Amino acid sequence: MARPVRSDGKEPVSLHVDKTYRYASTQPMRTDEKTGKRTFTRVHWGTVSKDLVFTPNDRFKLASAEQRARLVFPPEWDISAIDRLEEMERSQKPGPGRPSYEGVDVNRLYGDIWLLEHICRVTGLHADLLKVFEGDQGMVNDLLTLAFFPYVTNFTYYRVQRWQRICKAPSQRTLSSEAITLFLQSLTEQHRMDLFRLRAKRLGKQELLAVDSTPRSCYGTSLTSIRWGKNKEGDHLRQVNDLVVYGLESHIPVYYRQLPGNTPDTRTVDVLVRELEHAGFTGTPLVLDRGYASAASLELLMRKSIPFIMCTKVSWSLISGEIGELDVSSGKPEGFIVDSRYRLYHRQQPLGYTVKLNGGGKRSIKGLKLNLYYDPQRRGDDLMQLDIDLMHQGQELQQIMEQQLEVSKKEVNRWFPYYSVTLDACGKYISGYQQNEQTISDALKCSGFIAILSYNVTGDSKQVWDWYHLRDEQEKLFSQLKTQMVSRRIRSWSEEGYEGRLLVLFVALTVSSYLKQVWKSTSLREQFSTSLEILDEMRSIRCIEHTRRAKKITPFVGKQVDICEAFGFEIPAGCAPSSRTKKQKPASRLKRKD
Repeated sequence: MARPVRSDGKEPVSLHVDKTYRYASTQPMRTDEKTGKRTFTRVHWGTVSKDLVFTPNDRFKLASAEQRARLVFPPEWDISAIDRLEEMERSQKPGPGRPSYEGVDVNRLYGDIWLLEHICRVTGLHADLLKVFEGDQGMVNDLLTLAFFPYVTNFTYYRVQRWQRICKAPSQRTLSSEAITLFLQSLTEQHRMDLFRLRAKRLGKQELLAVDSTPRSCYGTSLTSIRWGKNKEGDHLRQVNDLVVYGLESHIPVYYRQLPGNTPDTRTVDVLVRELEHAGFTGTPLVLDRGYASAASLELLMRKSIPFIMCTKVSWSLISGEIGELDVSSGKPEGFIVDSRYRLYHRQQPLGYTVKLNGGGKRSIKGLKLNLYYDPQRRGDDLMQLDIDLMHQGQELQQIMEQQLEVSKKEVNRWFPYYSVTLDACGKYISGYQQNEQTISDALKCSGFIAILSYNVTGDSKQVWDWYHLRDEQEKLFSQLKTQMVSRRIRSWSEEGYEGRLLVLFVALTVSSYLKQVWKSTSLREQFSTSLEILDEMRSIRCIEHTRRAKKITPFVGKQVDICEAFGFEIPAGCAPSSRTKKQKPASRLKRKD
């Protein structure tokens, strides 16, 4: 039975014996927000010998001073190890900065961190993290420090401890390499899912979720998910795939998932749907590219009544059959509407589809629509490219046959798709070839067309086209992940450390995406060529902390004031300029008197 909750907020530590192991543990209470049911979980803070000598574990070492102060140990225990640990931590704290008037006074750069901390609060990220870590402000500060550091410095974690000496970071403790490793390994799957559930509650009613994955190379060789896949970066390294779900209205990521490097997108839809449901993302339309298009993915989404917008290949029999009935001889398909902005023709039509149920029956699907787009200029380019491919493939086949080069059936089908090739009795040499009229006819029929399927989404073909093109923001997010976040290559050698780094990276992307969106949608874009220049402009603001005195933040001047106005952040008391220089009106011309 759990111990009664103390009225003073303290947590009594008791001895928990599990077989031959002796732990110092507490049993904090959790209350389910939906059911109101109270549950007690056991938390271990270290081990206790038979002589009642307490030895702190990694959880205790990572705990903040406030969390440690809440723990009440039995008076008969020997807790001298805590005093030695705190003494060692005090000796590792940053030395005095410049200027130093007395004691451990420090003068550190603070402006960019001040801006990022306010972004965490306005997006609700800080409040969500506090709930995830059960009010442990120390763990939240450690996580934010590791999230901000690569973004503002473009360095990896081996320089965090040095950076803390010249910049005021959220974390008050020194994050050495060992401390960073222990902290990252302490982040669990429970923390990850709890954060997703909280972020899901903040989605708007008109939110669309763009789904895509990107490969990242890995230096380590011990991670189970590293595989040889299609590395878009051209690195000769094994890779993993990071699946990211991005909100197209909020302009911030809302979910991520690690996948093996050789997993194609079509095989990830089942896992994605299950985890999004578990995290609370229900009824929100998904926007998927052609990599996810397959009959299995389509039927899974429709069986679960999940709205989606999915770009598909026009060569798919479901789509090519509808295109084959169109007549483009006049230059415009019948029933299509022209769009002057995108310079293409478009049309939306209902599409009949029947899915097989798990019990063996069938169900007719309602609400599935086919959005077709026709681009005459693209069709002209496709037709010219088809003639070029036919010419080159025919020349190569003739050369291979004359030189009697050895080939295989699989290679021939892959390299020469527009030709029917005949091999000799041994199956090694080409004996003849001719154009494949059916393949050429299908290519001619579908050239110039683009197909997008929509299910249970309100909007015409033009609106669907606009929504789908919002995915460009997600592609820029991946570029931001690999450049500004210094995460092009993974520097983790353990499963726990890699999972922790992903959670920190997710928080960093959330903050940077909000900053970039404000930069794009306000007048800041006219003053700064990139969003990173905003951080550069704010960095010169300092925080001066004197012993036994309140901290002092240096004044906000010039463009720093404009940045705060664009974000809607209030400048700290005493830091705003007393008066802003007003733009002088041009002097009116005086009329000359005759």
